[in-house]
Amino acid sequence: MRKLNRMIAVILASVMFCLMPVTDMNVMAEEISDTTVTENDSYQMEKGKIEGNTETDSEQLAQNEAPIEQESEDQGIISNGLLNYVGIDKPYLTSPDTQKIVVSYGDGTEPISEAKIVYQKADGTILEDQMSSRQEELFLFEHSFLNEDKGTYTLLQFVYVENGVEQTIELQDIGIRAMFGVDEEYPGYGAVESDDEVSSEEVEMSVVDMNANEVNTVQGDIETAIEDTADALETTSLGNSGKSIGGNVVVVLDPGHGGQDPGTAHNGLVEKDLNLKIAQYCKNELEEYTGVTVYMTRETDILLGNNTSEDLWNRVAKAKAWGADLFVSIHINSGGGKGAEVWYPTENYNANIGKQGKEVAQEIIEELKKIGLSTHGNGGIYTKLADGSKYEYADGSSGDYYGIIRHSKNAGFPGIIVEHAFIDNEDDAAKLKDESFLKRCGVADATGIANYFGLSKGQWELDGSQWKYSNGDGTYKTSQWLLLNGVWYYFDAKGIMQTGWTKVGDATYYMDASGAMQAGWLYLDDTWYYLGSSGARVADCWQWINNKCYYFDNDGCMAANTWIGDSYVDTSGAWVPGKQKVVSGWKVVSGRWKYMESNGEYAKSRWLLVGSTWYHFDANGWMQTGWLLIGNTWYYLESSGAMIAGRWQWINGKCYYFDNNGYMMANTWVGDSYVDASGAWIPGKQKPTPGWKVVSGRWKYMESNGEYVKSRWLLVGSTWYHFDANGWMQTGWLLTGNTWYYLESSGAMIAGRWQWINGKCYYFDNNGCMASDTWIGNWYVDANGAWIPDKQKLTNIMGTSSVTVLQLSNFYKAMNKKYPSYYSQNDKEAKTIEDFCKIYVEECKKEGVRVEVAFAQAMVETGYLSFGGDVDISQYNFAGMGATGNGVKGNSFSTVRLGIRAQVQHLKCYASTDKLNGDRVDPRWGEWLRGKAPYVEWLSIPNNPYGTGWAGSATYAEVIKGIMENINKYN
Repeated sequence: MRKLNRMIAVILASVMFCLMPVTDMNVMAEEISDTTVTENDSYQMEKGKIEGNTETDSEQLAQNEAPIEQESEDQGIISNGLLNYVGIDKPYLTSPDTQKIVVSYGDGTEPISEAKIVYQKADGTILEDQMSSRQEELFLFEHSFLNEDKGTYTLLQFVYVENGVEQTIELQDIGIRAMFGVDEEYPGYGAVESDDEVSSEEVEMSVVDMNANEVNTVQGDIETAIEDTADALETTSLGNSGKSIGGNVVVVLDPGHGGQDPGTAHNGLVEKDLNLKIAQYCKNELEEYTGVTVYMTRETDILLGNNTSEDLWNRVAKAKAWGADLFVSIHINSGGGKGAEVWYPTENYNANIGKQGKEVAQEIIEELKKIGLSTHGNGGIYTKLADGSKYEYADGSSGDYYGIIRHSKNAGFPGIIVEHAFIDNEDDAAKLKDESFLKRCGVADATGIANYFGLSKGQWELDGSQWKYSNGDGTYKTSQWLLLNGVWYYFDAKGIMQTGWTKVGDATYYMDASGAMQAGWLYLDDTWYYLGSSGARVADCWQWINNKCYYFDNDGCMAANTWIGDSYVDTSGAWVPGKQKVVSGWKVVSGRWKYMESNGEYAKSRWLLVGSTWYHFDANGWMQTGWLLIGNTWYYLESSGAMIAGRWQWINGKCYYFDNNGYMMANTWVGDSYVDASGAWIPGKQKPTPGWKVVSGRWKYMESNGEYVKSRWLLVGSTWYHFDANGWMQTGWLLTGNTWYYLESSGAMIAGRWQWINGKCYYFDNNGCMASDTWIGNWYVDANGAWIPDKQKLTNIMGTSSVTVLQLSNFYKAMNKKYPSYYSQNDKEAKTIEDFCKIYVEECKKEGVRVEVAFAQAMVETGYLSFGGDVDISQYNFAGMGATGNGVKGNSFSTVRLGIRAQVQHLKCYASTDKLNGDRVDPRWGEWLRGKAPYVEWLSIPNNPYGTGWAGSATYAEVIKGIMENINKYN
């Protein structure tokens, strides 16, 4: 923002001089440069202040210095104070229209609460405008003029209120005689005429010059600058901080012509439109490179001035304000030729700029040749000097012929003109009608520029969970900033993109989750922070933001609703000028005590800790004494107001105990002393011994307060007991609410186990609740909670499965098993465990068999594909099919898929009566087996009601089910 302000300062100050119709003041020289800002005795601008590149935050006050108001005996009229410059948007307005005036005062740290500009109409009428907005040292004033406001106006005073004191700067006393007219020219307006004649050749090129004396044509500069300033007053941005943070090259693309100036037109084509398209394509391509910031002088169909000279001046002025390293004016040629040419600066006045321009011109023409454009003339790159002394440089050397090139050289950077083709040549025009050719032109320009600066395209790369940015040559961005598509990123020494709070040098920045640097206000973890225009966190200082002053602590946290030294900030964090800090403490009011807090308010309706003592204040702020009931709790406050806590206290002949929180104890034992329901101590009452008591042959339990437990549960040791309304320990069945419990003869509640009761078995969970109408593992209990022995929970073999290839492969790997190399080497379809699992999923899905059943069975039968039994790995038999023992090897198959398919089909044979969906490969298929084992449990012959099954082991199904459960744990 500071750099933007400096550039605006140059333009506004320069134009201000031009607009002042005074004879004792020099006018600005032609260029906005280090050596052409005119000085006079009463209004000086130091070169360092205007052109310096140091990034500082002008809003920051001296460290820890509070913005305390100062008193002054009287308000004063001062000569110039800290006024830097005044700028008027339009020297001539046609009503209705709005005039904008910018005043630069101080450095932005001054606590100015009000400001106005005073000016006088020629008829003597005095007008005043209050500031409409402020950003740092810039004050913007706006006034709408109607037809009846016709006349000329002169600025008289800048009036402001600082630290509560009104100050006035008489503008004419310091040599500022600024005027403007509304529907009427003021005396002297337009008196300085241009004698610059534009040659027909330059008109064709639309790259013409503005004479040094033609100062009245820079109105567009002030309009643009003030519009930019007004925008800056409304929003905070990085401005041109690119070079200060990231060291980026700044390239300004200038689509020639625009608005009412169409350029040349032939063959149904209009130059201004082609120029804009090529420039946009060039910008898009350039921004693919790292280390470059690209601006365009226009992005719509507009002209940047009221005439050609003004337009060219404004284009270069914009580039200078952006800190350009290169200015590229994009055009289409005409006049009977063919092909491309590039104009670059001579070595007059600044030989280095001439050399730079030639080098980049050569790079661009070479790229244009690659896309099929011929070169116009001899070589395609040219320079041209102006005739005579009219355009001489400051050293007396002849100026460059084309104004864009000459202005750029004076501004300190090379300017070139790229003429892409001849619009009046049929061959060239045919190419220009092709949108893809226009894009190739833009890309060629960008490539030439990138080649000149040595730019390279980078790309994002994900390293684990962290992002890096590759330079495209095997290296990465490290310990540096990177600007991509208008967003700043920072990479540490290892090349990792930073997120969150990031310290770079002495400054701290915040990057969001995407790595984008933030600026302006930041709300994070219930705390407000402010990040300056450069993104740096403001900390340990006061800061002016949008005309309000805020304080940020060492960590950058905004203070709110508190005192900073003797200055107060409200709940929004804004400093409240004039608010006096009160002395907190006890105050005697009408013979009674109150307590004033640091915010100047009396404590009311709450507790307050003063030193190490608690006090309570009523709704009127009076300190309370004596008994105090809050909610259901009694407190006692001594005559001093001090709350009694952690001790006994005699009150009106009775003794009470108050715990460490000040609560009065009641109906309980305090040590060996008992206090009743009123809290009073009962002398002589003996503390009973808690525990089990036999009363009339039955059990009760006495607690430490001497009372028997009644109508509730009690945990004694690790066992729960229940007592009825009379205090008797209960046994047997107990219904509480809708839940049944069972208490043994000892009174102990049964929990977390099965229990036989009167010939039936019941299950009680860990809380002692009896289960009903549910499954406990594989066992079922009915609605009464009784176990039904014959009812078992069975596992279907057929059905839809949600098990995935990833789950199966992750499970296999988790078992620390190595996939057999035999399959990798001999089966092209099952190279990896993932391939193997994929075949299982596909074959099971085809026949409707649950994947986890078949896969788990294969793991049981093959020992996780290690084999080692009667079946050999080369048989591709994954379920022991036909292997009946005693060395019988069983069936063999030619591939992994066929072996899996045979197993799946045989499972379907047992589990279903549906027909197969594929060709049968199961050699043991038998219709007599159909539907005889629909459940995994029935695969065990001992558990199968039909006396058949897959395996003779009674635990065969349980092992398979165990593996199925484990498979579901892996995702």
